[in-house]
Amino acid sequence: MSYIKRVLADRPLGFWNLDSTSDLTDRGNSIVVVSRPNAITDVISLNTSTYKDKDTNNFIKVKGLLLNSSADLYVPNVYNILGKGLEHLSFGIEFWFTIPPSNTDDNQNLIQFHELGNDVDQTVGGIYIYADTIYFSLNGSTKTYVVSKQLTSKDSQIHVFATYSNKTMSIYVNGILGQTISLPEDFEFVTEDKTNVRFQFKYESNPTLFNSLAIYNRALLDQEIKSHIYWGLNDGTPVSYVKGKNVSVIDINENINNYWYTKNFNNKSSFSEGASNNIVVDNLGITLPSGPYISTENSKTKINSISSFLNTNNFSISGTLDDWSALSSNFEILRLDGFDLSSYLSLIKSSNNKLRLNYVSTSETTTLIETGAVTSTNGKFIFSIDGSHASIYINGAGSFFGNIIPVKNSSSNLYFPLDTEVSTTFSEYIDIFNTYVDPNAFIDDSSQYTDSLILSVDREGNYVKKKGYWEYVVPASLFYNIVGSRISWDSATNQISKDITSNYFKSVYIEIDRGSGWEQIKNGMGIENFQTINDAGTDFKIRITLLSSFYIPNGMSESIYQPRLENLSISLYKDLSVLSDDSKYKVVPYYDSDNNLQHTYTLKNNNLNILSRSNNFGIKLNEGSAAAIINATSNEGKKSLEFWFRPDVIGSEQDQYILDTQDSENYYIKFDKDTKLIDASIQGSSQQQKYFLAMPYAPGDGYWYFALLSSTDYTNWDLQSIEPTQYVGSPQIGLYHVPGKIIANVYSPSPSGTKIFVSEDNGVTWNKVLEPSYQYRFFNVGDYIFLTAFGSGAGDLWWCNINNLAAWNHYGTLESNADIRQVANGAQGFYFIGGAYSYTPKIYYLTITDIVNQTAPNTVSLTGIDSSYFLADSVYEKMNNFVYLLYRDQPFGGNSYLYKIDANQAANSSFSTVSIPSGTTWSGIVVSGISQSNRIDAFLIPQNDYGAIQSTHTLQNASPTWTVKHTFGAPGGNAIWLNKTLNVVTNGSETIVTYDTGWTWTTTSVTPTSIPTGWDSSYTNSIKIQVIYSQYFNSMDFITETIYTSGFKKVYINSEDISAEDKYVILDEPMHIAAIYEDNTFNNVYLNKNTNLDGDLSATYGYISVYPNELSASDVNNRYISFLTNNVEVINKSNSIGTLAEHSGEDAIKAYSGTSKQSEI
Repeated sequence: MSYIKRVLADRPLGFWNLDSTSDLTDRGNSIVVVSRPNAITDVISLNTSTYKDKDTNNFIKVKGLLLNSSADLYVPNVYNILGKGLEHLSFGIEFWFTIPPSNTDDNQNLIQFHELGNDVDQTVGGIYIYADTIYFSLNGSTKTYVVSKQLTSKDSQIHVFATYSNKTMSIYVNGILGQTISLPEDFEFVTEDKTNVRFQFKYESNPTLFNSLAIYNRALLDQEIKSHIYWGLNDGTPVSYVKGKNVSVIDINENINNYWYTKNFNNKSSFSEGASNNIVVDNLGITLPSGPYISTENSKTKINSISSFLNTNNFSISGTLDDWSALSSNFEILRLDGFDLSSYLSLIKSSNNKLRLNYVSTSETTTLIETGAVTSTNGKFIFSIDGSHASIYINGAGSFFGNIIPVKNSSSNLYFPLDTEVSTTFSEYIDIFNTYVDPNAFIDDSSQYTDSLILSVDREGNYVKKKGYWEYVVPASLFYNIVGSRISWDSATNQISKDITSNYFKSVYIEIDRGSGWEQIKNGMGIENFQTINDAGTDFKIRITLLSSFYIPNGMSESIYQPRLENLSISLYKDLSVLSDDSKYKVVPYYDSDNNLQHTYTLKNNNLNILSRSNNFGIKLNEGSAAAIINATSNEGKKSLEFWFRPDVIGSEQDQYILDTQDSENYYIKFDKDTKLIDASIQGSSQQQKYFLAMPYAPGDGYWYFALLSSTDYTNWDLQSIEPTQYVGSPQIGLYHVPGKIIANVYSPSPSGTKIFVSEDNGVTWNKVLEPSYQYRFFNVGDYIFLTAFGSGAGDLWWCNINNLAAWNHYGTLESNADIRQVANGAQGFYFIGGAYSYTPKIYYLTITDIVNQTAPNTVSLTGIDSSYFLADSVYEKMNNFVYLLYRDQPFGGNSYLYKIDANQAANSSFSTVSIPSGTTWSGIVVSGISQSNRIDAFLIPQNDYGAIQSTHTLQNASPTWTVKHTFGAPGGNAIWLNKTLNVVTNGSETIVTYDTGWTWTTTSVTPTSIPTGWDSSYTNSIKIQVIYSQYFNSMDFITETIYTSGFKKVYINSEDISAEDKYVILDEPMHIAAIYEDNTFNNVYLNKNTNLDGDLSATYGYISVYPNELSASDVNNRYISFLTNNVEVINKSNSIGTLAEHSGEDAIKAYSGTSKQSEI
């Protein structure tokens, strides 16, 4: 039976897997409402809810709901619960959750019952966790009622069932009943309208993972709750699933061969072997004593029966009186009951301004000790008893000693004045030590008594802090060649502090002392640098400090739950190797031969399934260690490797290595520490764009040079080459890429002239192929390159075939002063479009034969275009063979006009006008044809940033539809420059706007990168993005390289091919990894680092299997599924109603009805 089926069989009113998808949106008409869905992360589930779809016979992988950032999710209350008048009914709420180890928040709401509406915004109840205890609360009209259950561990997923039934409320945690209380007869809910209540899961300060919310109209029976938990934990036995097959299973199981020493403390007898102070040892572990009970009596705070809490013949009390001079004569500071209730010790301020200790009985008052006159207003005092001796100390008088009648009453009470009795009596806390404190030694160094400070009570008696510790000495010196260690324990209390003066609610703090001071230990980890290669170990002491702080209003008892620790395990390893079940492979610590250092890790049996998120489900490696999977006896080699991985602490190095293979090809899986994106070396080829940036360079020898930089990411630039030709002034450089070659068009203003260079090795070396006299524009049309001169030599034409860039041909002059602005592949040859300045533009058309024979061109005038217009930009849209000419009627402003020439038609004087937005002077246009839709996209670029970039998808029409695409922020009249090759526009150094072929725009502010001395910075705002000051000197271009890579044949993350979809690691979340090799390999596999020992990740690895054959995608999926489900049950999808899938079209957050569909289940 599947978990879902088992829950549905008990007839919930509603059931939700809480299986999220990242594209959920707030859908008000759905049963579940998700706010800010992008802050919800999909992870593997907390129970085996994954099921087989009856319709497709495929498994539906139910995921977990990890709330992070500011996400929240709620279920509206459509049930008869939590409203006035419904107190006689019953309800139950069931769910699973876990708190990741990185979440150290001590106080966290799990589900809030929140009322919102009718001018009401209040919490009316909920389920929350505070330190190590889960609470279920309900607000009544007069007070809040709470039941709770303490957790013994957070090392696995937690199941909660909270129930209210006819004014009785209870809570179950992991199937165990916690508190049950009966509410008063006059109890009533506070909500007038129950429909205003929502059941809300809300991110607060740290991520929390949820699954499987169910709401019932009854209290489940004990056996029903336990059955739910059983089926929620019942997986497909993934280890036995592969055992006995052709696979080597490395089942991580500790055994006696791994240990020099192992000691388990798990009962009263074993814990009693340690030394303790203020600790209670019970049948399961250690905790703090309950009490003391605090009340008020005769205007004094009373700590009841303090002698049952400590030895009243050996203790000390310390405090500070705010203002000694303000106390009246004979003011009683402290009182301690003596032999009987009619005698006591009294610490007072005497009439002669001294601190005095009196013994008071029914018949007389005897002064036992008295100090000298107090000269200080700050009354720091210490009162100590040691058997028959006592001492008192106060600041400004010193220490005084004397004999005392022993205090032996087993029910002695301690009294001190309330803050309200004297306006300023005590500062903050009264500290109580369970040993004699020598006043002089304490004043010199109070830290020596830290261990004996077991109780601290605030001056009003409302806040009590307690501390106790347990110690044990581990005889490590008896053992030789210790290769590692592990200290682990069970406690749901966070390891926060060992200082009683801190204000933490609860803390369990574990540390060791190897003789050089105390050092904190992390649960499940080893002792740092504890390996003793060829040497004996060093005895060490382990200490566990328990702290608690409780707010206890006078007359109320403290919380029933004290911090506790159970199942302490200490291990010293002699062998950390783990052999596979067929003895072919084993996991071993990495040995660093260069430094004669063997790495280490900790082992733990896989007693819980992977869904539990156990602290250690196999081997646990810290940031300094690596493990290796090595060949033991296999003669086949491995072709597939499968394991589970979880990042525990992500280090500071950029590349965090999951695994690497000892191989010349270096098979690796790693992830980026910032983006968390997983990267693996996978064989094959890929396309990569490589960008080139041409820049003038002056090294200081009096000349300028043409230099080339290259990058694959716009950010990191490498110097590719420096062409050695010397220029007197800064040259202008244009780059152009043709298949297999890069062409550079370099113009030097002094002496004036152009040089054409060609590189056939991606810009490493250059050959000069042409040196004409003028300044030229560059056009690549079909198989030909044309250079057309402008300026003084306008009309001059050079050409060559792209297959022979060394053979340039001089055509001569098309027409005197013909300023050619565009070249197109026309119906009757090549169209050269332009003409003399301030004359009607013309088309000069030539066939390639005409060009070879230097035949005069056929010429037509584009009559209708005003000869006084100025050509601002032009573009040749090659897909449809259109030429677009952007004119304006003034050089630096005025109206703009767009004309289109159809080069598919015979050359004539016809052209068409394309309408463009008026009111803006346009200086540039970008045009691209989209083949699959026969559409033409275009962007219009304004002359300066006062205008907005506008775009259209319908440039093929005479009247396209133009829309504003981008408006520049904080415009200042900056010019807008356009890089047509890379689709980049910029206004000065302020705003970069980029777009891709999908019309996705990105806007970023750019701070110009400092350019090394000698570079001509006028050519660029930054090395990151090249700004083009002339459309004919395109000094940035790119090529597409084919990158061949070696590596794994396939890598699967959670059964999905990493090549098909990006995958990311999530801190504290386990993931299933399968790596497939192309050929069988005998090379070692390193975990947690690469072969150079790079990486500082802390991680856990487990469920490792090595296969001699290649796992198919189906095999990997089946293995993954075996961890997530019991692998037997079929769920009928038609039972799923009221879901976000109804509205989004996919299995998002499932809700099952308890009314209309139950008959089908």
